[in-house]
Amino acid sequence: MKNFALLAMLAVAAASQAQVTAAPLGTWGGDGWWAPGENGISYLTSSDSNQRSIAFNPATGNVLLGNGLGVSILDGSTGARTGFFNMAGVSLGTRTFNTVMATTDGQIFGTNLSASATSGSPFKVYRWANEAAGIAGNLSHTFSVSTTTATRLGDASDITGSGNSVSFVSGKGGATPNDVVGYYSFAFDGTNLTPTNNTVAGAGNGSFRLGIAYDTNGNVVGKQTGGTAATSPYRIANGSTLSASWTPGSGGETAVDFVSLNGFTLMATVDANSNVVRIYDVTSVSGTQTLTPILTLNNTTGAANSNGNATSDLAFGSITGNSVNLYALNTNNGIQAFTITAVPEPASMIALGAGLLALARRRRSK
Repeated sequence: MKNFALLAMLAVAAASQAQVTAAPLGTWGGDGWWAPGENGISYLTSSDSNQRSIAFNPATGNVLLGNGLGVSILDGSTGARTGFFNMAGVSLGTRTFNTVMATTDGQIFGTNLSASATSGSPFKVYRWANEAAGIAGNLSHTFSVSTTTATRLGDASDITGSGNSVSFVSGKGGATPNDVVGYYSFAFDGTNLTPTNNTVAGAGNGSFRLGIAYDTNGNVVGKQTGGTAATSPYRIANGSTLSASWTPGSGGETAVDFVSLNGFTLMATVDANSNVVRIYDVTSVSGTQTLTPILTLNNTTGAANSNGNATSDLAFGSITGNSVNLYALNTNNGIQAFTITAVPEPASMIALGAGLLALARRRRSK
């Protein structure tokens, strides 16, 4: 009986002691950090505020960097630049090019930043069929989106879908309260781009502007800065309905991304003030919650360079086994890379526990 009780305790412990760990991706810049200006890199600087968006392209394994001038193609393992988009046909905007996105099948979308997306200064969306088309300068689609009021669009974006069923989102900002509460969503069917203005009551002005992402359930998660963590939480919406509000570890956290890894739903953020990357386990989180990070990461050294615009971005890579790479951009502070691992596998540990219990029962029945 004692052996059976001990095995039962081991089975429960095995099922509950799964951990999430992280390590620098050492091949990325040699230490997990491509610092501003490292090895003469001109497109990652310490002060020009041009690097504001990254994306992971599952079709190639590359990381795409939107750096104000266009799109740099970075090797997903080393961070070395291997190519650059020809930006023929890209024009207009407060920032002519600002965010870059990649679908699961390798389509590349990008946007400008429009401080007032009216007909005179439209929000522009670009599509290249793939990276090769981008290098060649072969734009397949260009769209101009105008809003009824002077809404700011394009500070941050995120994408989901593939083929002729692609959706992406961009948070709203500006000075007109009724039109900056929420975000715009866009549906692309292979030919047309259809915008939807989602006004999320109770979310607060600009609360999806600087950080926005789809979570693993298709909800839209957004954040603004300019306050404490409690006054500037992550808002979770489905369409125009506010479903949750999560207070993070710091008010400086903006960019956000999600991954389902080995039975966990993980949320990653980067702090625009300090370069700190935080990992949260939100597998069972809902409603109004205060989040506690399970990992606090930072590959950088020295004081963080000023990032007065509070712009940043995150991208999870492809999952390999029970691990996934995470890339974290903080404007003027380069790009960090980590390998996140969920160990041991929850399902296998539960099976191990069940096997131990079954073995104990067989021994007792003899």
